[in-house]
Amino acid sequence: AGEVSGRSFASGGNALAGIASDANVIKFANDRSVRSANYDLDGGLLALKAVVGTTGLVQPQRDARIGNNPQRPLTLFDVLPVLPVASNSFEFSKLNGYANNAEDQGAEGTAKANSPIPTALTSAGIATIAHFEKISTQALADAPALQQQVSSLLEYGVMARAAARIIAGTAPGSIIGLAAQGTAFASSAGATLVDAVGEAKSGLDIAGWAPDLAIFHPSDWFNITSAKDATGKYIASGWIGGSEPTVWGLRVITDASVAFGNPLVLDSSQVAILDREQSRVEFARDGDDFTKNLLTVLGEIRIGLAVFSPSAIRVVTATP
Repeated sequence: AGEVSGRSFASGGNALAGIASDANVIKFANDRSVRSANYDLDGGLLALKAVVGTTGLVQPQRDARIGNNPQRPLTLFDVLPVLPVASNSFEFSKLNGYANNAEDQGAEGTAKANSPIPTALTSAGIATIAHFEKISTQALADAPALQQQVSSLLEYGVMARAAARIIAGTAPGSIIGLAAQGTAFASSAGATLVDAVGEAKSGLDIAGWAPDLAIFHPSDWFNITSAKDATGKYIASGWIGGSEPTVWGLRVITDASVAFGNPLVLDSSQVAILDREQSRVEFARDGDDFTKNLLTVLGEIRIGLAVFSPSAIRVVTATP
């Protein structure tokens, strides 16, 4: 049997020396008659790579995520009720100026108190939020993770835009947001923002609502949780808190669509996200996509917001 070592080769007792190039070492090593091949690494590793090559031998591990793509949790969809709808608009009756005038009758035969129930028919529109991108069929075939990455980007994009509209949407537009439909609330003079939220909650309690949710701008919530007393100690749990955040018994979520300095306090049972068509991603050919080896990728959602009782939402301002 033969043996390759360094730059010499021997087989059947006949010595061969002066191999023409490093490529011959690989050639001899591939010969079935050669029992073993030993090659010095001193300066020979680069030549070995040049002969064998690395392309196609070891496949890199690919991460399915896309870097530099922030995707904050869209917790708004976890805390508001969702109502499926089957049309492009949603109508509901809303009390308009109702007052509870119930009283004792007094003497028998006297007129009882009257409480008129004026209602107003209100309509909430359904918005179609969508965006698309074109991508080559070759790219999808050559990079299997690309389809998942593109789908994730487009679906998250429509969900994030929908959340922003539900909070801060204004006319003209199909979605008039919580902040636009809520009732402005100014705190007592000198109240801090967290105290103003407590006062707004108390006002809702007195009015008969059941407030259960506060939505803060992230910077407002940080200012509240990081507040310190005169000795430098945190007043609230601050950065060490690990449980679901609450304030004055209200569940807290943060969203950058809330105006800084104007948190929302509400009875979440008095609003509903209108689900006409859930978020989806579709791949299809459009126009001359076929002749160009392209696919059109579309992300879309159809969604709306119903605010049954605007007075159950407070848009809070702390009065200096």
